[in-house]
Amino acid sequence: MRWAIQTNLGSRSDAEALAAVCRAQGHAVAPIVRPPFSDAAPELDTDEATVFYGSSSLIDSVVRDGRWRPGAWALDDDYASWIERYGAHMLNVDARFLSLEELAADAELANSEALRFCRPSADSKLIAGQVDSGAALVAWARRVLALEDASMDPDTKLMLAEPVGLSDEWRTFVVDGRVVAGSHYRSYQRLEVSPDLPGEVVAFTEALLARGSPAPVVVVDIARSGSGLYVVEFNGFNSSGFYAAELSAIVAAVSERA
Repeated sequence: MRWAIQTNLGSRSDAEALAAVCRAQGHAVAPIVRPPFSDAAPELDTDEATVFYGSSSLIDSVVRDGRWRPGAWALDDDYASWIERYGAHMLNVDARFLSLEELAADAELANSEALRFCRPSADSKLIAGQVDSGAALVAWARRVLALEDASMDPDTKLMLAEPVGLSDEWRTFVVDGRVVAGSHYRSYQRLEVSPDLPGEVVAFTEALLARGSPAPVVVVDIARSGSGLYVVEFNGFNSSGFYAAELSAIVAAVSERA
């Protein structure tokens, strides 16, 4: 069992901590240096089971190439599909989905100062989730379409939703439907990292994924809004930050699954 870990990430702390835990558990670690702006698959043999960890561009290239097992766990659907499967348990259940081109052409939104939350519909790092007025989002979409070397094409699907107030947010790491570790990471929009993971968050996550999971190994962000718990989003494991989650439990469970 081998872990291939990118060493030139913007923040190296997660990668360094992960590599140390992998070695402590007896797993080989292959350092990966990702050239800037590269979309090529890494140069690494396929002689043994390998789990990759690194930037979204690295993980996308591993999934596209498909040579390694397991390599990485890509999510098999998007936010619209998650709403179909999990319904009102999704935070943005009333979201609207449209392409970048459709957003740029939306005359009603172009004249709206009402705030909207915007993010890619898929598990993608093309843009970070952002809250802005409808008019500002339309103007942004038009600017992106005008770029000759845009990273988003006109058909890129986006999600728009009304902003929702959140009191607490947690990140859970799930392997085959079981929460193996987690961390609190935000309170009232402020970063607040601690290993606190309430039992009700674990129970909520596992009950929800009993309906099916976007991937065998997946990261699920959960939030409290009012008195209820909701899924903020699902994330691919191989590029997700760990916050204060117990790395030894994550490495053990993921390695066994691989």
